[in-house]
Amino acid sequence: MLKNLLVSSFFAAGLLLLVSGLWSLVSLSAFAQNQTAEVDLTRAPDIASYGSSGGSVVQWIQNFYVFSLIGGVFLAVGVITWAGLRYAIAAG
Repeated sequence: MLKNLLVSSFFAAGLLLLVSGLWSLVSLSAFAQNQTAEVDLTRAPDIASYGSSGGSVVQWIQNFYVFSLIGGVFLAVGVITWAGLRYAIAAG
C-alpha cells in the first residue's frame, strides 16, 4: 500500500514538473521573438584596461564579490563532481 502511494506520488510530482517545464518553455518563447543570437563584443572592455583606472573602494568590493561568486561556483562544481566520482566508484 505504502509502496503504491510512493510510486503514485513520485509519478504525480514528475508529471507536474514536466508540465510546468513545458509551460515555461511555451510561455517564455514569446519573449524570445525579437532576440538575436549574436553578442556585440565591440563594447566589451579589454583586459588591459580592466582595473587600471585606479578605481574606488566600491569598485574593488564589487570586483571581489564577483570573483568570490565565480570561485564559489567552481568550488561547488568541483565538490559535486568529486562526490559523484566517489559515489560511482564506491563498492556496494
